[in-house]
Amino acid sequence: MFTDRSLYRPGKTVYFKGIAYYSNETKQETAGAGTGFEVALLDANGQQVSVKKFKTNEFGSFAGEFVLPEGSLNGQFLLKSGNYYQYFWVEEYKRPTFEVKMEKPKAEISFNEKVTLTGTVKGYAGYTIGDATIKYRVVRRTHRYCWWFREPDKQVANGTTTSNANGTFEV
Repeated sequence: MFTDRSLYRPGKTVYFKGIAYYSNETKQETAGAGTGFEVALLDANGQQVSVKKFKTNEFGSFAGEFVLPEGSLNGQFLLKSGNYYQYFWVEEYKRPTFEVKMEKPKAEISFNEKVTLTGTVKGYAGYTIGDATIKYRVVRRTHRYCWWFREPDKQVANGTTTSNANGTFEV
């Protein structure tokens, strides 16, 4: 089974397709037309939300949709038909309307050295965003040759700044 994407919002429609086939040691064959399947939608707690019945077409496939419930627990949902299943996520999310990019330092940086970095903030339509409040946090992360030994991250700096009319700012 396949879904049209892997992340959905509550109340949206999940579109899916199933391809039924049989296989043995020598070959694979699609299921014949009219083979019946029952598909269940299970929520993040494993509780059955809805069930629908489908029949395959002449190519051995079927397609359907479920409307996700609103007000239920977010998390990993499941489409299940017999021993076959497809997981997907249901989350309440908001698409970002802007993008922040930081320029790479022009010179090598050493410990305890003060550095000024420049960034830009733009809307996804391509326009610059002036007078935007930018909150930042600088963290030092230690990388060792041993994956099992890692020091905890250490916050070096944090603060707030504002972008100018061109959408650029400095940290």
